[in-house]
Amino acid sequence: MVQLGVEFFGLSDVGKKRSANEDAFFLDAGARLGMVADGMGGHQAGEVASSTIAQVFRDGFAALENLPAAERLTRLVAEANASILRKSQERSEFRGMGSTITALLFDDGTYHLAQVGDSRAYLLRNGVLLQLTEDHTLVQAQINMGVITREQANHSRLKHILTRSMGGHEEVQLDLRQGEAKPADLFLLCSDGFHGELTEDEIRDLLALPEPLDRKARNLIQYANERDGSDNITVILARVL
Repeated sequence: MVQLGVEFFGLSDVGKKRSANEDAFFLDAGARLGMVADGMGGHQAGEVASSTIAQVFRDGFAALENLPAAERLTRLVAEANASILRKSQERSEFRGMGSTITALLFDDGTYHLAQVGDSRAYLLRNGVLLQLTEDHTLVQAQINMGVITREQANHSRLKHILTRSMGGHEEVQLDLRQGEAKPADLFLLCSDGFHGELTEDEIRDLLALPEPLDRKARNLIQYANERDGSDNITVILARVL
């Protein structure tokens, strides 16, 4: 199968109302890998959790090069989860810390996603925006059960309560997805500080603008900050060439 070229650009912003950035991201264009993590916990523990995940991906990815793509992601997520748990047990100020993760890896003509929490992955293809991940949140569970509508979920006080997170248990339950990657596909990974502020129509229209990835990413961050900016905002863009 032909190896597709992919260009990446990532950007993170503290937002307008927080003093620290508890988001982290890592990308390796040569490995065609990108990941976003959104940490949580007091005393900067959220920042420690998310940066731990980024460090595990940075240090451990190359050593797993002989494994299939989905297994590489699974191994890295498990290792990062164990590392967060270990740190939370070693220091009392880190106790209870956790993080989301959404990771994207291209292998030949296939994209692979690994996700825990409510950081999202989107795909813009032929002008149509697809949400590729499903949030691991209480309100998403309520939507799935028919208890509330998606519109009600947008205004729920419970929308930030996660049902899964990194560092919550010894064994992490992750979602793995894969699909065909096609030329001109544009993928977006983002923390909820971005997708919580924009509608899908707004995200689609911003992604569709004919701009270089770096300018597009900066515009996404600026738009979310202008809308509210109460949370950290992180985006990674990946365009298939």
